[in-house]
Amino acid sequence: MTDPRPTVHVSIRPRRGVARVRSDGGTVEVGYRDQGPKPAAFCADPFGNGFCIIGE
Repeated sequence: MTDPRPTVHVSIRPRRGVARVRSDGGTVEVGYRDQGPKPAAFCADPFGNGFCIIGE
C-alpha cells in the first residue's frame, strides 16, 4: 500500500531551518549531521509529521 500523504520538498538553509523548526514548536529527532554525502536533520512538526532537512 502506498502512503496517501503528498511529498513536499522545500529549499531552505539547513542550519537556519533547524532553528526555525524548534522556534515554531517542532522537534529535531536527530540533530544536524555533517557526515555522509549530504548533511541532514530528521525533524517532526508539532503534530508529529516527520520530515528531513537536507543540505547541499
